[in-house]
Amino acid sequence: MLPHTAYKGRERSVARRRLIFVCGVLLTAQGASAQYFKPAPPAFGEEAPSMREFPLDLAENFTGLFASENLMPLLIGTAGTFAAMPLQDNTKNFFENEERWRGFAGAGREGGKSQFIGPAIGVGFLLSRTTNNTKAKKFTYSLAQGFIVTNVVSGSIKKMVGRQRPDESSNVSFPSGHTANSFMVASVAAHHYGWKVGAPAYAFAAYVGSSRLKSRKHFLTDVVAGATLGYIVGRTVTRQDRKNRERRINWGISVPPGGGAALGMGIRLGRN
Repeated sequence: MLPHTAYKGRERSVARRRLIFVCGVLLTAQGASAQYFKPAPPAFGEEAPSMREFPLDLAENFTGLFASENLMPLLIGTAGTFAAMPLQDNTKNFFENEERWRGFAGAGREGGKSQFIGPAIGVGFLLSRTTNNTKAKKFTYSLAQGFIVTNVVSGSIKKMVGRQRPDESSNVSFPSGHTANSFMVASVAAHHYGWKVGAPAYAFAAYVGSSRLKSRKHFLTDVVAGATLGYIVGRTVTRQDRKNRERRINWGISVPPGGGAALGMGIRLGRN
């Protein structure tokens, strides 16, 4: 029988080899994606959207979730969620091996948390407004829009479904908010910066979802549904070219001749 110190040393050695292997796989995938995938076109026109457009774009992004372009990923994600149902017990048993997955969930627990992602996106959004980097402005604008849409939708679904978590800590298991946030960020990153950034971002999002299984905070179906939601939101907030389209919702403030102020809003039902 190995002494305790020798056992710990061997355990650390195995952990290091696993880390090196995972990093090698991610770097290889990143290099391959840069070769075989072209960066996506920019999300907006030549100019970054202004702060005045933020509430209008937010309203359109909520309604944009129901666009026909999202039907296919929704069907695929729904099918994947149903397909994951028979695998939930096996997945749970797989991640309950404490020796194999010790420490696995640490970074994932923080990486997809709204309390961490929200302030990070907010700070990046405000800082980008002080620079002349148009690409950064567009990227952080999409992230801010996506974060709000993701958390409003996922929070609403959680309350409606009321599914108990595997550890029985609460009734907000479905869908996984951590996974939804992570896949939204990955989808937006891939759109604005191409697959050289998108590939490792999606890999990290998959890790976040897996870590929620290890933490016994979600079932496999929660994670698949969260990934679907995040991907759809990411597609939605980066899809529309705001320079070359006519808005569905317009608003403005006017000052009548007699004094005071008036708020006007118009909604266009069709598109050109």
